[in-house]
Amino acid sequence: MSKTLNPTIGGAFDEIGESSLKARGLDIRYQQVLNHYLDTITDFINIIDQKVQLMEVVSSQLEKLTWIETTSNDDTLQKVSSILHISRGMLSGFKNDLKAMEEGKIDQDCPSTVSKFRDEIELLEENIVDTEMIFFELRTDSDFNDLDKQISNF
Repeated sequence: MSKTLNPTIGGAFDEIGESSLKARGLDIRYQQVLNHYLDTITDFINIIDQKVQLMEVVSSQLEKLTWIETTSNDDTLQKVSSILHISRGMLSGFKNDLKAMEEGKIDQDCPSTVSKFRDEIELLEENIVDTEMIFFELRTDSDFNDLDKQISNF
């Protein structure tokens, strides 16, 4: 007695077999794409880490400027003004980077990296404001200078 295969079962066998072969073919492509994605994420994190290091250097230098005792002559003010201009330009670029990260929802893939970047931007911005205030507001304020001299004498 010859058994005839049910056409539904035969069709399912053929479709599933073909789908299995296609899935194996996609697995190779999937692995390539996944590796590329992971490499890209790693590159992104490395670049952001380098930008964070640059912001740390600039912030540190700005902090140092606020602690030096100097007379605010024209040459000093001009040099500090240039430093602030460069720092603001960098800050603007970093803020644009952060905006792009937020719009691209990068923080879903790299939350600690984006958070660290955001924090360093805030610190850099504070240091720029502090430096500007000290050199262009407080050091030209006679009351502040008198108080500073009194504190220095202790």
